[in-house]
Amino acid sequence: MKAKVKNSKSFTTIQERGFAPVIVLAVLFLILYAISPNSITPKSMSAMLDQAAVLLLLAAGQCLIILMGRIDLANAAMCSAFTVVTAVCLNKWGMKSLVLTVIVAVIVGALQAALHSFFQVPSFVITLGFFGIAGGTALVISQASTVLVEEKMRFTKPLFVATSPLPIAFIAALAIVGLVGIAIVKTPWGRALRAVGLNQRATTYSGINTFLVVTSGFILSNLFILLGAYGNVGQLGTASARIADSYLLPGIAAVVVGGTSIAGGIGGLGRTIWGVMIIALLRIGLDIIHVPQNVQPVVYGLVIIVAIAITVDRKRVAVVA
Repeated sequence: MKAKVKNSKSFTTIQERGFAPVIVLAVLFLILYAISPNSITPKSMSAMLDQAAVLLLLAAGQCLIILMGRIDLANAAMCSAFTVVTAVCLNKWGMKSLVLTVIVAVIVGALQAALHSFFQVPSFVITLGFFGIAGGTALVISQASTVLVEEKMRFTKPLFVATSPLPIAFIAALAIVGLVGIAIVKTPWGRALRAVGLNQRATTYSGINTFLVVTSGFILSNLFILLGAYGNVGQLGTASARIADSYLLPGIAAVVVGGTSIAGGIGGLGRTIWGVMIIALLRIGLDIIHVPQNVQPVVYGLVIIVAIAITVDRKRVAVVA
């Protein structure tokens, strides 16, 4: 019995200090290398990180919402919609239209927070509604077809040109996410964000304006999503109403596998970075063992369930009968 308690405490310590995702990443790497050494090369790792740049931005946006004790089901759909809006605006008005896309992202984030806070509607309901709104809007704007972005307007394309072992796009995304991650750890705003996730009522009683904190979280999350849309424009050169929808499950999986509590308040963007690398490496593993693309969402769903089952704090999420 004592051995079991000791082992449980050791696992909890590893998890709380953020070492668990690093260990999982190392073990996964070794397994894949043992299965197929020819598939795990510097070139393939560079390609993996190149593909992971957009996922990192979307996962960072999702992490901010989960840290506040919420969840965003519109994360990927909004990225698809922002990609369409960005592509159409760039083709019509050029680079100056990027200001318009930023304004749209801020308004959407503020509206989500307002509806959630003032009407006390659960975040998953609000974002599920925006999932439909985003998809419909993207279909209307794109006229249910693919929008090609003019070559000269693909302003983020140079980021996806492989010029070093670490792709520039991933480095840029890593720098942005890292800066916000440091702000969450070091600033009063970041501490308030996590406090809202731990106990919003107690945070309100302590004198913190939780409405502004939640609003800032939703707005910043949408700006991360918009950056992901910019990445899509540069990397793919096209936009469609469903272009980023497949990122929803991998994005959530990256957050929870990285060690951010689904109940909120515990974790952060640093852990999410490791989670993204795990999911990106898992994608390579699924390709190695020839798992079809249309089956891979099943794997991500299972990863989410298992990760939450292992790491969830049941005292915080227990339902009182």
